[in-house]
Amino acid sequence: MLPSPSSSNRQKTIREQWHREDERKAKRCGEKFEPPTIWFRGQSKASWPLTPKLYRLKDPDENEIRSGFKRRAVQLMSEPHLPENEKGWYFLMQRYGAPTRLLDWTDGALLALYFAIRDLTRPRTAAVWMLHPASLNKLTFGDAAGLSIPIENSPLYRSKIPHP
Repeated sequence: MLPSPSSSNRQKTIREQWHREDERKAKRCGEKFEPPTIWFRGQSKASWPLTPKLYRLKDPDENEIRSGFKRRAVQLMSEPHLPENEKGWYFLMQRYGAPTRLLDWTDGALLALYFAIRDLTRPRTAAVWMLHPASLNKLTFGDAAGLSIPIENSPLYRSKIPHP
């Protein structure tokens, strides 16, 4: 089950808030914030869709999962290591395998390739997905009405890794 269209405004607000936080942090470090141009994701089965773990569950209750994770994390982690905001909690949950709406992506193509083939015990078709996040945001949130991108330049383009 994917997010409903009614949640798209809330997701856009969260995305913009996270982007502003990243810009502020980069500015404090004296750097210019520039998101990676291309992201990669490796999957050991090419047939798997790009679906976050939370939406692979039958009836996910994101608030219940997140509050349960927070209760347990507070017991297991020292105070200075607890996240300061919801973004930090999402990342911590993702890091420890809790179901979230996040998908792991990297700006390293070889790292994505590693994740695509690391669990292969027998030959099968793996996949490395490529994503141009700025274009996807424009398509998803309507910032570029009528935007047309050829498939090889698409924000979501999957390259299959052939098996031997």
